[in-house]
Amino acid sequence: MKGKVVLVDFWATWCPPCMAELPKVKKLYADLHARGLEIVGVSSDRDPQNFRAFLDDNKDMPWPQLIDPTSKDWHPLTAKFGVESIPTMFVIDRKGICRSVSAAENFEELVRKLLDEKAG
Repeated sequence: MKGKVVLVDFWATWCPPCMAELPKVKKLYADLHARGLEIVGVSSDRDPQNFRAFLDDNKDMPWPQLIDPTSKDWHPLTAKFGVESIPTMFVIDRKGICRSVSAAENFEELVRKLLDEKAG
């Protein structure tokens, strides 16, 4: 994903605020993927079959999704990166620098701004 702006979305299908944000995430991807936006989902869903069924019903989410069905709690990456609530979004710029770990509030604006920056 070198040279891309990456939105890392910590979420789950059982999380009402996550599901409320999902239409905005999908639209952002549809609008800006061609300009260099990539998304990686980190799902805290625990049932891989239900999660796959959800993705099958949401073909407009073609980005990679990380899920750990062996976890009894949230995805292990949430603890590793200090995520205490979901949805949480990180935004990484074209240089690979994490520019926000609290982008859920303004991810659309921040992604657009970072896409306008040169990779340098």
